[in-house]
Amino acid sequence: MRRLTPILTVLAACSLSAEAPMELENADYAYSEEEPAPMKQEARASSAPSAEPVDALDDAGGGDGIFSSAAELGGAKNARSDQDAEKPQPDDDSTEPGRTRAWFPETFLWEPLVETGPDGVAEIPVRVPDRLTSWRVLGLAHSEHGQAGSVHTFASVQDVYVDPVVPGHLYVGDRIALPVQSVNTSRTARDAVLSVEGSASLSGGGGGALKLLPGGTVLRTVSIDAPYAGQGMVQARLGTLDSVVRQVSVRPVGKPHLAVAGGSVTDVRSFSLPGPKGADPATQELVVQVYPGGLAVLQAELDRVGGGGSVADPAYGFAVTSVLGDLSAAAGVEVDDEAVRRVRQQSWQRLIRSAGLDPQPDRLVWLVGALREVEGHELAVERRDLWARRLVEAQRADGTWAPGDSGTLQALIVQTATAAWVLPEDEAYDTARAKAASAIERLARQVDDPYTAAVVVASGLVDGELERTLVAEVLEGVRERSDGSRTVRGAGSVHSGFGGMASHAETLAWTRLALASRDDLPWRDDLVAELMAGYGARGFGAGRADLVALVAVADALPQVTSPVDVVLLKDDEEVARATLDPSQPRDPVSLAAVPGGEDPSYTLKIDGSAPGLAWTARLRSYTPWESPRNTGVEASFAPGTLRAGRVSKATLTLAAPGGSRVKAKVGLPAGTWVDLDALRTHPAIASAEQREDTLELQLNALGAAEILELPISVQPAFAGLFSTGPLSLEVRGAGAVDLDLPPPKWRVSL
Repeated sequence: MRRLTPILTVLAACSLSAEAPMELENADYAYSEEEPAPMKQEARASSAPSAEPVDALDDAGGGDGIFSSAAELGGAKNARSDQDAEKPQPDDDSTEPGRTRAWFPETFLWEPLVETGPDGVAEIPVRVPDRLTSWRVLGLAHSEHGQAGSVHTFASVQDVYVDPVVPGHLYVGDRIALPVQSVNTSRTARDAVLSVEGSASLSGGGGGALKLLPGGTVLRTVSIDAPYAGQGMVQARLGTLDSVVRQVSVRPVGKPHLAVAGGSVTDVRSFSLPGPKGADPATQELVVQVYPGGLAVLQAELDRVGGGGSVADPAYGFAVTSVLGDLSAAAGVEVDDEAVRRVRQQSWQRLIRSAGLDPQPDRLVWLVGALREVEGHELAVERRDLWARRLVEAQRADGTWAPGDSGTLQALIVQTATAAWVLPEDEAYDTARAKAASAIERLARQVDDPYTAAVVVASGLVDGELERTLVAEVLEGVRERSDGSRTVRGAGSVHSGFGGMASHAETLAWTRLALASRDDLPWRDDLVAELMAGYGARGFGAGRADLVALVAVADALPQVTSPVDVVLLKDDEEVARATLDPSQPRDPVSLAAVPGGEDPSYTLKIDGSAPGLAWTARLRSYTPWESPRNTGVEASFAPGTLRAGRVSKATLTLAAPGGSRVKAKVGLPAGTWVDLDALRTHPAIASAEQREDTLELQLNALGAAEILELPISVQPAFAGLFSTGPLSLEVRGAGAVDLDLPPPKWRVSL
């Protein structure tokens, strides 16, 4: 009897059938994704008369604005091959369509092992999503006689359908002129009644009778409000012909606050996380994440960097992919090759733009460090080797590397140890490391702070009695908290080998690496847990030294070997439960709670046997905007006069102390396009990137008494009244200033 085992992969598909059996003939194909294709007939503009044009916002109402009307937009009738279209067919008497389309994933089925019967056929019941498109289906099969594969396509279509064009998100208080498209792909004219309604966190709606000509399209706009934070829904009905529900996330407004806590837990750990005064309890959210091991953290970093998260070191993406690859290979777990390739490509582009033609020794340290383990990228390997040779050439005759921004002995020692640590593990660099070890041996007796001692020990340049002496210095910097966990004292005014002053996060990472061989110190993993407590949208919080934190986390976090339940209790009441699955070592579990009350107490409990697991808790809160404090930095953003679908000018105005380097993040309404090419040619701009709903600008150093007025070309996708995220500023120079400023309202007309 011949037995085949096909591997089925359905990455994207759409159908109006809730359950569609999929038959596998000869077990030689399965399903995968294809780019969306046109409907079975090309949609054409309707000749239906349009209503009066809409002035999207009425200036009455104290500047808040309301919609004055909805509009039906039509176009000229296209030529048709069928000269005599059938007469319009009215809707039937029922008030509800047969079903509502509400499930729109891009991927929906993965069947890795399906065994066929003796005839080589297997049947899989499949619920196909509600997207109207065409799909490619990839199937692979194998047996003891060989392998086979094939590609097939199918289309999910509907003669008449309605499609509300929703934004990715809104903010509380927003009002949008929502475009709703009704399409008739058939050869028969149809009369129908359109009804659109917002619910949950949305309200408002509209509609009316319309006529759909054969192959025609009618576009109307309806007014939708976002009064509450949460998940909102827009339901559009086209009589009994079609019904669709789309979800829209409604975000809170106000000044954002983030409180974090974290640590390690083996059985039970209690904690509290009070929010700021004046926070709106309806919009507060606590999320606790528990990581089953270092692989989960690195996967989260891959997602963060690939999703446009803040990265101090443009080469950092290479470090993430390299360490992730090594760790996943050791654990026998596959990684997403496409995600890895995308992050490497993005990192390479950023790296080349920022590295310059002649990087200085202090910059070479982090360039070589981030690339030292890279494989499978020929250009990156060549550039890594070039920069590593340049770094060796910069080594002085006495074996040290001179710091770029300080002449202190401490800076010289830590720069030398860091440079030796980043060099690739290759015998070509053994001589440079040996010279550095000799230099450290001469200078190490003068090390008198725990941070520098940790860097020297972690670099591997010392051993024997000298190493033991420096480890004792490292331990002097560890202190015990009231709950028995350990942390490190502040680094103080000591220089980092990556430039600038050493941060607390960097000190945690180097200390954990310095104590890597000390199995008699079980509390050392508390240091990694604290690193994870500070982990967020900006990484581990160590700036360019995030590379060191990444290595420390990958080295320290244990893997879960059997399933364990993680339980979150609020004031001794269970509010969330999840299971850590060792077969999914890349995925942390998330437990969410609504805080409520003044200052609730929380308990994180592990049901089952587990090693010390890293956990983080993040409480997000929002408070009313207040007048910004006097920091010597002033900024404003004026969106200007805006129309949906039209390019308009906005202006960012900024003043800061001379010599300051400013990173600005400007909030954008969903779907807004920014002309990045024009920005990147402006002499004030070092870099410009758009991250979904945020424009990120790195500015060149400002001149003394300079007031920068930066024109920005924007094109909003939707008409309405919109809030955005705050105008955020990171100012570095004579002093460090971080500001979140209230954003302006965007008023966009049709």
